[in-house]
Amino acid sequence: MTQATIGELRNFFVELLEGHDVGLDAETPLLELGLINSMTIVELRVFIESTLHVKVRPDDFVPKHLQNLETIAALVERTRASVKHELS
Repeated sequence: MTQATIGELRNFFVELLEGHDVGLDAETPLLELGLINSMTIVELRVFIESTLHVKVRPDDFVPKHLQNLETIAALVERTRASVKHELS
């Protein structure tokens, strides 16, 4: 996964928190801190599709992929790589 993807996701969550940087890093436990709920998942999906240009399947938005920025970035990168592989 790229640091750029983690950075973009971090910016998304900081904006979601109305600009309050609460010290989010790649391993901050988003689920444990209550930063992800059903509405956040919808907003995250739209963000990933519109900003990162990756279409992640709705059934991939499960807790194991939403633990922290690192696991979300890994999901994005896996999906991106899968699409590239299918196109080649």
